[in-house]
Amino acid sequence: MTVFFAALPILALVWLVTLAAYGFGWWLSGRVRISLLNPFLIGTILVIAGILIFKLPYEVYDKAGKSITWFLGPVVVMLAVPLYQSRKTLMTHLGPISAGIAAGIAISAGTVFGLSKVFGLTTEIIVSLMPKSITNPMAYEVTMMFGGLPAVTVASVVITGVFGASAASAVFRVARIHNDTARGIALGAASHGVGTAKAIEISSEAGAASGLSMGLTGVATVLLASLIRSLMGV
Repeated sequence: MTVFFAALPILALVWLVTLAAYGFGWWLSGRVRISLLNPFLIGTILVIAGILIFKLPYEVYDKAGKSITWFLGPVVVMLAVPLYQSRKTLMTHLGPISAGIAAGIAISAGTVFGLSKVFGLTTEIIVSLMPKSITNPMAYEVTMMFGGLPAVTVASVVITGVFGASAASAVFRVARIHNDTARGIALGAASHGVGTAKAIEISSEAGAASGLSMGLTGVATVLLASLIRSLMGV
């Protein structure tokens, strides 16, 4: 108990810095309206800058930050709510959504596998990169299943989301994809939460489709990872 109270100052500081960084990122992204400048990326950059400027050991921040990480589990469960609310959309567009999710998972795994062959990546890195296209809470759980590196997973999730959201408009234009539901499905399956934020900017229909696609892609990936883990006897 004494140790807990002794850790309260650094715990409060980590929470304050993290929430303030994200809050500023949310405010700035709302003002600038540039896909690259999303709250998650801005907040991450600010926290890293703060750690470097004030020379705070990463181990200290990480230890206190585990209290924030704990909330990832409940967040995963909360994704069931929008999935339930979007059940009518799911049934109406079951075919396209299923195809989009399957394509997203296959392409994501394919690109990681291809890069692993080109650059000779270790198994640990490959496992850490595999869940890069699903939302962070689920990606974190998947990488922990196989003993991956959470830091690498989080970084890959951020990069994937930012790049996907930034390149979406150009891809839709070149591929001549004009249907908002199709756009939303693609963004949710490939770029998780950041892509969904971009989809909401397109239209409410695209945002709903992206949120549904993001949730289902995450669930499908976690189930597939659990199946693979069981088959491997890990």
